Amino acid sequence: MKKIIAAIMSLCIVGGSLPAVYSSAPECVITASAANYEEITDGVLHYRVYADHAELISSVEKVEGEINIPSIVNEVTVTGIADYAFYECINLTSIKIPDSVTSIGEKAFKGCKNLESITIPDTIISIGREAFCNCIGLTSMTIPDSVTNIGESVFEYCEKLKSITIPDSVKEIGGNAFAWCSSLESITLSDSLTIIYGDTFYSCTSLESITIPNSVTIIGEHAFDGCSSLKSITISDSVKEIGDNAFSYCSSLESISIPDSVKEIGDNAFSYCSSLESISIPDSVTSIGGEAFSGTKWLESKQAKNPLVVVNGILIDGRTCLGDVVIPDSVTSIGDWAFEDCKKLTSIMIPYSVTSIRDFAFLDCTNLSSITIMNPDCEIYDDAGTISNDYDHNIYNGTIYGYEDSTAQAYAEKYGYKFEALPDKALKKGDANCDDQVNMADAVLIMQSIINPDKYKLTEQGEKNADVDGSGDVTNNDALKIQRFKLKLIDSLE
Repeated sequence: MKKIIAAIMSLCIVGGSLPAVYSSAPECVITASAANYEEITDGVLHYRVYADHAELISSVEKVEGEINIPSIVNEVTVTGIADYAFYECINLTSIKIPDSVTSIGEKAFKGCKNLESITIPDTIISIGREAFCNCIGLTSMTIPDSVTNIGESVFEYCEKLKSITIPDSVKEIGGNAFAWCSSLESITLSDSLTIIYGDTFYSCTSLESITIPNSVTIIGEHAFDGCSSLKSITISDSVKEIGDNAFSYCSSLESISIPDSVKEIGDNAFSYCSSLESISIPDSVTSIGGEAFSGTKWLESKQAKNPLVVVNGILIDGRTCLGDVVIPDSVTSIGDWAFEDCKKLTSIMIPYSVTSIRDFAFLDCTNLSSITIMNPDCEIYDDAGTISNDYDHNIYNGTIYGYEDSTAQAYAEKYGYKFEALPDKALKKGDANCDDQVNMADAVLIMQSIINPDKYKLTEQGEKNADVDGSGDVTNNDALKIQRFKLKLIDSLE
């Protein structure tokens, strides 16, 4: 008997399923699926029924009017609404979800264009991506406190949705969640959010104001892009990064105060905010992307005062410059697209203080005949062409001037540009940073280079200049002598 039973069990296993029923008179009952469930319908809805729960997986036909989902099917509890369950049921007008359900799957109600009302019970924990996408009949929605996650594009294209409150239980809202919700006038965000992902409120053209919760650290790319009615926004002092195009084309925005916590402002972050006149940018901001403020009244006002617009040492715009331009020593970086399409720019001298020239800085400057780069270690970005008249490197026909063995020479040789070496700088005692001046900044740099030589490395010329006492080494004595000279305690550095 044992051998017979073993043989029968082996056949069942080979068949892909263990026996569902087994007795002393053995009988192998092979279920329809290795997942150990059965599918049933109640005449309208289709379920997948497991031993201890059930999941609504689809409607048998395109349902119409109102639907009440039962909480019990085949004596087990309905706990979920599966992916695509009511996908494009265009005649569904309202639905009631029982308290037993804990999750709504991806695209579960996508394209239900006549769905006007839905009650989300406070047992729901997650709402999958695109769950209500293109439900153009929805006017309002209440998210219960039980929900912790709202997927990508959940309410995308819900063009009649006017208001929604996101409870503090929600820790994550996927990108595009409310994109193209053109009637959305107000929204309250959860205090548990840490990131506003890309395109979350893209083209919400009726949204007038919003407060970023204190929990948020990043405002993602295109997060509020095209919110043309947005007049007021409060950015909390927890935000560290404002992404590319985050507020571009917010044409009603008149002022913005960026908190001290922000370090990075991305490309086009506030571009074409045509009413934006007042911007407060703190010293904490160390990176400003290309065209971050293009098309704003604020930038136009800055250009009227000085064609070189500099913020925190970053030259962000020089497009209205004429002729031969000398960059001031206060500039440490030339930003992306800073001089793009500046047809009247003929030459530019970039001082030692500039340590980086970013992408497309001189794009389409067709009359730029010479670029002089004084810092031999200046970082020249070349991901997509810093010095060119198009997105092709091999177009610039002018001359790049720099020191031999400099990054300028390496850049020119890499892309086939004409290069001419500058004459070696004469020894200038005390000029440790090679800016042609001797001041306290040189003394500070010498001390920094001694304490942290990896971070504050002197150039070869700078090291020669820094050896004020001629000892052959750069020491604190050299820094002290510069200080004494600037304080007029000694007459010269000789």
